[in-house]
Amino acid sequence: MRSTVLFASIASLFVAELVDSQQCGNGGILVARGCSTSSQCTLYTTCPVTCLNGLCCTVSGGGSSSTKCSNGGQLVATGCSSAAQCAAYTNKPVMCVAGNCCTSSESPPTTCSNGGQLVAKGCATTAQCTAYTNKPVQCLAGLCCTTSSVSPPSACSNGGQLVATGCTTAAQCTPYTNSPVQCLNGQCCTTPSVTPSQPRCPNGGQPVATGCTTAAQCASYTKDPVQCLSGICCTVPPKCANGGQLVAVGCTNSSQCTAYTSSPVTCLSGGLCCTVS
Repeated sequence: MRSTVLFASIASLFVAELVDSQQCGNGGILVARGCSTSSQCTLYTTCPVTCLNGLCCTVSGGGSSSTKCSNGGQLVATGCSSAAQCAAYTNKPVMCVAGNCCTSSESPPTTCSNGGQLVAKGCATTAQCTAYTNKPVQCLAGLCCTTSSVSPPSACSNGGQLVATGCTTAAQCTPYTNSPVQCLNGQCCTTPSVTPSQPRCPNGGQPVATGCTTAAQCASYTKDPVQCLSGICCTVPPKCANGGQLVAVGCTNSSQCTAYTSSPVTCLSGGLCCTVS
């Protein structure tokens, strides 16, 4: 019995010493062990956290006295590589300075100077902002701002109308116009009416605009039936090349045309469903 009590006492002493030897040197709370970087600790707590000698320790009171923000701001977390990682730790403007999440001592504006919508803070380049929105976006004074209506002095190189700036793909431009649109050098530009030197329509129709992705974008350029073929807005020819009657457009094979007529029908070049005369 005495040996059992002695063993228990020794075991308790060993555990106590083990716990004492694995306390956080910064006075924070130990939440996990075995880390090599602070980023590995973020899964174990919602509080600011740092990795100290293999221990994941919460950062209390802005961190230890030895850890300070070089920009004069308040330390809210450590282990960052970008400002985006710091946003969860504060509702104030924040930046990543030498691996530390520090509030901005300069108190930058919280509204976009271009009139756009604020989608993220702490950017250094526009490329860092694209992950936060599918709209054209810019980095303005550390703020990721969507691009609102543009100023008159800007002009599109294709002669079209400028509807937004900051794009990297044409898909980002579609919310700003119902017309065919392109992304040219970061500018969302509507596509002007085509010239005779531009490609002809594969369906034999008349080209009225380029840069479309859907036929709906072409409707404003003509009163005639229109298709979007390979990025070109093409009017639908009034007659079938085989002399038959046009009953539908957009086919790839004749079987797709049978629902539109009870007469013999075929699918001609350009996606035209034409009766066989």
